[in-house]
Amino acid sequence: MGPSHLRRAWLGVAPAHAAVRAFVRGHERTGKWPGPLGFRRARSVPTASRGDLSRHDGALVPIPAAQESDATVWFAIPTEPDAPQIWEGLRVRRSPSGETAEICAVPLFAYDLNFGDEVAVIASGEGALVATAIVVDGGNNTFRIWQEDADEAALRQVAIEFAEMGCLIEGYSGHLLGLSCDRALAQAVADELHAGERAGRFTYETGRRRTH
Repeated sequence: MGPSHLRRAWLGVAPAHAAVRAFVRGHERTGKWPGPLGFRRARSVPTASRGDLSRHDGALVPIPAAQESDATVWFAIPTEPDAPQIWEGLRVRRSPSGETAEICAVPLFAYDLNFGDEVAVIASGEGALVATAIVVDGGNNTFRIWQEDADEAALRQVAIEFAEMGCLIEGYSGHLLGLSCDRALAQAVADELHAGERAGRFTYETGRRRTH
């Protein structure tokens, strides 16, 4: 198994909104993919690091998962017939055996894949790690927020609001955010998302379509 073109696909083909798909195609042409950025509410400040962040006293600070990740695993995204294969690369923490890895990022592309899930991995013919199955459901839910007008200040405010609720948030641009929360919080987050969509602030979708 050895995909010849492994690209970080931060915006997916799968989301229902046509605007998302158009935005993806445009960024595929540029070939520019940033690293993941996330936020999470915290009562105390963890050790500063790059990557995932938590909210503390009005600031955004890293969470431990960001500094504990030690590899990138690639996930094949279902595409339309005859379309080129698209891959989403997520930071993970590998198990001592190297046969599994825990996801340390919020998927922005794949469905039924969540922060904290444990996946089986193998090395492709080119050496890249590729996920083959989910072996442990981490118990988290994923949501995605899409803002048609790329207003990064407005979307950052949305990120802060959901961070204060207890969500981990994966950011890409003024268009898209990915949210992760545990199941106990999922309904409250869904209610707030529904209210925000009805108010015209954004549109949203859920990344969890089934249980593992």
